[in-house]
Amino acid sequence: MKEAFEKALFLEVASWENSRLKEAALYALEGEAKRIRPLTAFLIANTLSPGFDNYHPLIALELAHTSSLILDDLPMMDDAKQRRGKPALHIRFNQQEALLTAVGLISESFRQLQLAATRMNDSKREKECFHILQNALVTTTEAGGLSGAPLGQWMDLTLSHEIHHPLLTMMQKKTGVFFSSSFILGWIFGGGDLEKVPLVKEAAYVFGIIFQLMDDFIDLEEDRKERPFANYVLQNSETAALEFLEELKQRLAALLSNLGLSKLQQVLLEPLENLLSLHRSLLRG
Repeated sequence: MKEAFEKALFLEVASWENSRLKEAALYALEGEAKRIRPLTAFLIANTLSPGFDNYHPLIALELAHTSSLILDDLPMMDDAKQRRGKPALHIRFNQQEALLTAVGLISESFRQLQLAATRMNDSKREKECFHILQNALVTTTEAGGLSGAPLGQWMDLTLSHEIHHPLLTMMQKKTGVFFSSSFILGWIFGGGDLEKVPLVKEAAYVFGIIFQLMDDFIDLEEDRKERPFANYVLQNSETAALEFLEELKQRLAALLSNLGLSKLQQVLLEPLENLLSLHRSLLRG
């Protein structure tokens, strides 16, 4: 599935007007990318509609996510030097080009949603097209709006030993909103009941916290030295965090069951648990 998605993604990029910013966008999208968010959306959509092949909402997710990574990496933000196994975009190009590319990718992501809805005009769900696009736009604007990922990034930047923000809130704003988009776009474009979108959003919230908690376990030693105040495990305890993790997994299982997506529980969590197990085994030597 990842190969098929990337083929569609890069065919779309190839259709854009040639420019320095297109080169920058292509560079940012390439590399060691896991594509977790679009693949999560695909898993949900394909469970609801086997053979799902409307790649436009998946591309929208990847463009928006990549835009957020470009912005996070800038010197005035996280000042990251590497991304996806190579120099960060602002290192390979420059800060101005990185910023403009990020802005452009956000707009391109909205165009992909429009293309996704246009394609549905030729399908049996034509009558639902307006409501589907409306839900898609609400979801995407919530993720990228001032109460979404930008607020999460601000909370992360201003967090310190002296300044505290609720870590679960920060996790949801910084990480969870993009999983909300993945779950909801997968659900609505896959043919899910629009009245169940709030339940889908709740499942996405729980999955986003699980994802970030596992990430905190993986970053435990690094965060212990540099940013202990930003790590949920260090701010509580490993035992408490593991107990909370199990509670969240049970809650996610119940939500997925109510949505008819029970078989996705293992598919969604297994890669994260394998990564965590590998990390722990490496630490033990």
